[in-house]
Amino acid sequence: MKHLLRSFSLGLFVATLLLGGTLYLQPQEAETSLAKKGGGTKDMIAHVESSGYHVLSNEEFESLNQKKKDKEAAPDESNIEKVFVYSLDIVSGTTTEDISKKLEEAGVIDQASELEQYMSLNDYSRFIQVGQATVNSDMSLNEIAKAITSK
Repeated sequence: MKHLLRSFSLGLFVATLLLGGTLYLQPQEAETSLAKKGGGTKDMIAHVESSGYHVLSNEEFESLNQKKKDKEAAPDESNIEKVFVYSLDIVSGTTTEDISKKLEEAGVIDQASELEQYMSLNDYSRFIQVGQATVNSDMSLNEIAKAITSK
């Protein structure tokens, strides 16, 4: 068994030497097919652009990166969404419809009916907690429901 294992490892070693030697001694082909045909940089750029890609010089690339960084650094005021915060006083006998209408009027939710449906479908209507709850327009319906209920 020992002799068989040594023969096998010697065979692997010789095969590795032959493959490595062949690879090492073969001439390297670093040139592209366009460069072999005598085409220069302009021909390669034309070929790449005809394939639907864009080629930029280093200066153009740096200029685009700088513009992107400047745009990210100074956010546009028109794209900033306003967040409405509302402190809701819930007294005994307040219904889901009352709460939904108040939140819609305050701009916290878009439609009162959405919150009403969500509260009734997920069984939050029975657990409205008397007291004060602060909600904002960034909250999901689930978060609003949890803020005004004890469920």
